Amino acid sequence: ANLQPTDAFVRGVADLQEILDTRHAVFLLSSSGCGKTQTWQALAKAWTRGGERGETTCVDMNPKAVTPAELYGYVKMATREWQDGILSSTMREMASQPDTNPKWIVLDGDLDAN
Repeated sequence: ANLQPTDAFVRGVADLQEILDTRHAVFLLSSSGCGKTQTWQALAKAWTRGGERGETTCVDMNPKAVTPAELYGYVKMATREWQDGILSSTMREMASQPDTNPKWIVLDGDLDAN
């Protein structure tokens, strides 16, 4: 696939890099088909191939593919015990990894208040 990046795409990847240098969490908001997924994937590959930051671990999920309780977690009313959702269990798993490599959780899809 001999795809060539446009100047706008390269600028988008560079912009994301600049934001991630100062922020812990970011949102890429735009219309469907504008290249948001390709932008973060390109930056993750660049970080991994560059070697300075180490291998970038990315876990991407579509937040609309599960219920809010499955995504965020919930309290079981009968026992008052917390049941982890996909986000909290993924964060816990990534935090337990002994390396300092970048770890990204990406909600790739529509995100609303449900």
